[in-house]
Amino acid sequence: MASSPHFAIAAPWPEVALVELAPALVGAPWALVEFWAPDCLFSRLLLPTRNTLAARYSGCVPLLRCTVQGGEPQCTDWGVSALPAVVLFRHGRPARRWIGVVDVTLMTRVLDVVLREPVRSTGASA
Repeated sequence: MASSPHFAIAAPWPEVALVELAPALVGAPWALVEFWAPDCLFSRLLLPTRNTLAARYSGCVPLLRCTVQGGEPQCTDWGVSALPAVVLFRHGRPARRWIGVVDVTLMTRVLDVVLREPVRSTGASA
């Protein structure tokens, strides 16, 4: 496996710096943000979940990825107390958060209800 901690990253999750997160959320009624650290094993274990969410919600809701270095205290401003964390924002404010490696079905159940939009299946398209 490559020595880089960035192997096999799902492309639809563009990186945004922590200080640029608030402006990145402006204008989006909903946004999904992953807070992670490259040196955190659990952050890397979230890759299959990230890929599933990208396949299902890309184009329906902005998907962003925020790298946290050295336990930046600004994370607590977003309600993130541990990594990895996936936070669903509504109009720039945290509406729901998942901390740690969480079963993707728990996330999709909530997302399907709150987004109230038909989403693409994670299976092969016809």
